[in-house]
Amino acid sequence: MRYTIIFLFTILLLSGCLRPYKIDIQQGNIINAEQLEQLKPGMTRREVQYILGTPLVEDPFHAERWDYFYSLKEGREKNRQQQLITVVFKSDSLADIEGVPETENVRAKKPQVINQDDKKKKKGFFKRIFSRSSES
Repeated sequence: MRYTIIFLFTILLLSGCLRPYKIDIQQGNIINAEQLEQLKPGMTRREVQYILGTPLVEDPFHAERWDYFYSLKEGREKNRQQQLITVVFKSDSLADIEGVPETENVRAKKPQVINQDDKKKKKGFFKRIFSRSSES
């Protein structure tokens, strides 16, 4: 009986030393520089969608803008790596691309730091949500 209590107490103590495994969580579209180089002004929405894939967000309030968002939260890391690329259309043809692909930073496991000044400059519904999620 005494050995059983000591054994259970030891297991209870050692179980506090173990940490559960946490998986990496990836969300969104990974867009690299090669894909952005293929985009040319004047391309149709269908051509852009063929190269970049389906956008994560098609904002109903800004029909001329597609947002491609990517987020990587590694299991034990506190920082979240994020990337936002916005494709802007005018008259159903590609007009502008905003954002820089950070896939090299994601692969190198270097988090993208967003300072407070950048958060205040962001406009639009999705960009406000994007800035709030990086605070947590």
